[in-house]
Formats: sequence, structure tokens, C-alpha cells
Amino acid sequence: MGKRKRIATLLSSYSSATGVTIYLINLIKHFNAFEDASKPELIVFYSNDSPIDDVKKIGYPYIEYINSDKRQFILWRIFKRLIRVVFKKEINNYVKADFVYPALETEKFSLIKTKIFWKEDFQECYLPENFTKEDISYTESFFKLLADNPDYHLVLSSESSRNDLFKFYGNIKNPIHILRFVSLIPELQPEKTPAVLKQYNIDARYFIVCNQFWPHKNHITVIEAVAILRQQGYEDFKVVFTGKTSSHRNKEYFPSLQKRIDELGISKQFIVTGFLQREDQLLMMQNSLAVVQPSLFEGWSTVIEDAKALNKYVIAADLDVNIEQMTENVSFFGRLNADELALQMKKVLIDPPVVKEKDYKQNIQKFRNDLADLFQLS
Repeated sequence: MGKRKRIATLLSSYSSATGVTIYLINLIKHFNAFEDASKPELIVFYSNDSPIDDVKKIGYPYIEYINSDKRQFILWRIFKRLIRVVFKKEINNYVKADFVYPALETEKFSLIKTKIFWKEDFQECYLPENFTKEDISYTESFFKLLADNPDYHLVLSSESSRNDLFKFYGNIKNPIHILRFVSLIPELQPEKTPAVLKQYNIDARYFIVCNQFWPHKNHITVIEAVAILRQQGYEDFKVVFTGKTSSHRNKEYFPSLQKRIDELGISKQFIVTGFLQREDQLLMMQNSLAVVQPSLFEGWSTVIEDAKALNKYVIAADLDVNIEQMTENVSFFGRLNADELALQMKKVLIDPPVVKEKDYKQNIQKFRNDLADLFQLS
């Protein structure tokens, strides 16, 4: 057997980078499903608030954990300096690996031959108001880094993102890969559903919106659509909002939504659960009338992938990426058009759609093949 490939990665926290953290944990689960000979060695850098226990539960056999907490690195720098002064020797903390993904331009990764960067989406090009000057400056530095290093690889999540890349940054010379991630659904226990619904006081049929409360997630259009339905006499349903209610991009976002709901007099139509355990959220999705994905921007929606894996009907904003991602069991609405969303919701209320069952295992296998190609594991 040949030498195992070594892949370095950095695990953030659910609070600082929810989507990225879930994405990386998912990657490790996929690697764990490979034949033993193809499984790479993983070097996982983590901080004290990283969900390292969630990674350990996977039981991946070839993995090394390195605590990269700032306090740990301060002590390391002090130790290095002491060794340099007393023993006149240098100690480096370079990581030896074949790949780093998603790559960061840091000293410890400098000797890794193949750096694979990941760009989730190009939201800052369309909705710059959601970003700070520092965010925009970081993105500009990121693409300058790629331009200066044409051997660095770039992973995108969709053809839509590739189109945006060429639109805003021209025909860059770096190798580009499209890696459309898929969801891994744990074995669910439907018998737990009544208890989960009771816990969150869900006592009626409902639509579910599984988005963090960030400005671009577009909860307001859902709220306005519900108000329209109420005016038309449709009251025997609720909308369940899941996800963190805080946003570093706009601390007033969630309070503004609450205020609008109160102004419209429709508070009884909504249930806000906050951040959920994954199994609870999936059971709620499975039991819902439909999953609503109103976001104004996505790279590749985890919510839509979950819905596809569960064979659930989706009502989605008419983003190019959503249309690319889901071609069946879905209806689309103008992303800022509450009337169109209300119409699609009303259709589901009156005549629930018959979902065409799809074998999601094919999607999973395609993703694993792409993953093996990216890291040269086959």
C-alpha cells in the first residue's frame, strides 16, 4: 500500500463559523466512509471553543489533533524564543502534509505543497452593505494572493459561483474545482417527533425556515408573505424559524423582524426555536408542510441539501444557485416578492404536493468521487 495522503485543516467553532464547521465535520465523515487504503491522514487544528468532541465521535482512525488556541501559541512563541536564546537553536512549527484545505496563508502551512482554498460564495459583490471594510479588504487580499500564486487551487461550490468568479475577477489562472457538497443524514427516529414538537410548542401544521438570523437570509419576505395569507383567511398554519438569533453583521436584524411581526399582528403564526440539535431540526423538517429557503444569497445551500436527502418539498428563492441545486420537488418565487411566496405557500396549504422520491445515495457517491479526485485518493 502506498503512503497515505496527509491533509491539514482548521476547525472553527459553531458560534464563529457555523456553516464552515458543519462542512468540515461532514468532510471527515465522508473520508471515514472510504475504503481503508484510501483514507487520508488528517491533521486537525482546533481552538478551545471548537466542537472537537463532535469530530472525535466520528471515530476516524487516522487523525492528529493540534490545539491552536492563541494562548497556546503565545506559550509556544515564548518557548521558541527561550530555546533560541539559551541553546542557540531554532524550532519551527511547520506542518508536513500533502494538502491543506481550506487553506490559510500562515507560517505553519508554508511548507505544504498543495494549498487548496475555498470561496463559499460572492455575496460581498452583490450585497456589500452586509460587509465591513475589513471584510472587503480581506477578499481583495485573498484574490491578490491567488493571482500571485497561480499554483494555488480554488474550490467553489457551484457553477453559479464559477460564473461569478469570472464575472468579478476575470479568467484567473489558478486550478478551479467544483465540489458540490452533500448532506449526511443520521438515522432518524420518527417516534421522537411528537416530543420534539411538544418541546417547541408546535401544535399546528407548519412550514420551516432553517436559516441563521443574518440579513441576507431574507426572513422579512416570509413574514410579509404570512401577513398576506392571513389577509386572505389562511390562519391554520405556522412558520417555524430555526437558527441563531444573533448576527455580528447586524445586531438589530432579529429585533427588527420581531417588531415587524408585532406590527402586522401575526405573532401567533411564528415559532422561533433558536439553534437546534441537528436531529431535532431534521425531524422538524421531515414533518413540515415544506421547507422554505428565502435567502438572498447562497453558495450551495445546506438546507436544500438536507431537504433533498429527506425527500422534502422546497419553496426557494429564484437564485441561480438554487435552480442549479434543485430541479425537482421545488417551486421558486421572486426573492423579494412576498406575493409570489404567499402564492406558493397557499398552493401547499390547499393541495400538498406529491414528492417524487429520489435516491440520494447517488449524490453522496458522486461527491465522494469528486473528493477522492481532489485529494488524489483513488
